[in-house]
Amino acid sequence: MSIVYDSDVPAELIVGCSYADIVIVGGGLSGVAAAQRATELGASVFLFEKCGKPQARSADIAAMNRTYELAIKSGLMDVRFNCPVVKLLKGKTGRFTGVVGTLENGKFIKATAMLGVILATENYLSENVGLESDDDGRCLGANGFPLPGLYFAGIVQSSRFSIEHPTTECGISHSIALTLGYIAAETALNDNNFKGEST
Repeated sequence: MSIVYDSDVPAELIVGCSYADIVIVGGGLSGVAAAQRATELGASVFLFEKCGKPQARSADIAAMNRTYELAIKSGLMDVRFNCPVVKLLKGKTGRFTGVVGTLENGKFIKATAMLGVILATENYLSENVGLESDDDGRCLGANGFPLPGLYFAGIVQSSRFSIEHPTTECGISHSIALTLGYIAAETALNDNNFKGEST
């Protein structure tokens, strides 16, 4: 996944465009938990998943799909399956503003995030080492300060997921992933003073 300025994406390559309060990359446990929490708090969500269904690699798909169904039933979530994200969009102010995903026909879809982008997926931006985040899921830049509009949840958070927490015990990684998804969603909304209605 590369980072480009929003204004540098050629309009002719984009066949669809969506707007949401939160854009989430990854439909695993953390991504779906983030989506559920954001919709519970009244935020709209657009979720990208590179596989054909949510939580494709989860050990307990039936149980975890209940989380996904709750987010869908809220009417605030839109999902694009089989759509890997190839570009992270950044505004001229340096704030992360959305993503571009690849559709099955080779065209692209753009999703603009009004409040923030949550990466809840494998290590797209670094080679198998994860990325640093604070305790609330904010992505930290090289200077140790949060990057505006960019949040992490789950396995991409090497500093929170695999270093400080044991993942060898059955069930522990699931609870961590779900919790980190909830925290990232709440942080993204709180950082932007979002005042949606709780469901």
